[in-house]
Amino acid sequence: MTKPPTTQILCGTCGQEVTATEVSCSRCGQHLTRGIGGWLLFFILTLVVFGPVARLANFRTHNAHSLELFAQSARPHLLYVLYVIEQVLAFTVSGYGV
Repeated sequence: MTKPPTTQILCGTCGQEVTATEVSCSRCGQHLTRGIGGWLLFFILTLVVFGPVARLANFRTHNAHSLELFAQSARPHLLYVLYVIEQVLAFTVSGYGV
């Protein structure tokens, strides 16, 4: 009867084999990192929640000012069209993250 293969965990600094329950390497004392440490949750929340909310807030606060500036230009209709295209593309990219 053969033993199932065990996963070998090595210290990233000195290469010493460590067990899965150890927090630091017994040879060099280097702290062994495990898991993702919460950055993935932050990244997902930023893409899915905070990014679109910030995009909407920015649109609400700057939209009226942009339209006033466009109305004072020589060709306001062209600027309106470009602004609408820019906003639609920005919301599409922001929505793609959701």
